[in-house]
Amino acid sequence: MRFPTEEEDRMFEAIKPYLDERCKLKEDAPDEIKELAEKFWESFKDAACQHSF
Repeated sequence: MRFPTEEEDRMFEAIKPYLDERCKLKEDAPDEIKELAEKFWESFKDAACQHSF
């Protein structure tokens, strides 16, 4: 696994106010935040898949 990139850090900071106490995206989050969260998650899934276990 790798450390987050600067772009991923910025995405997380934008998403963080819309996370609940379980780190789930709140349903009332704006669509642009939902899209950003999906992009953020995809980025981390790609990083995990590139790691050889």
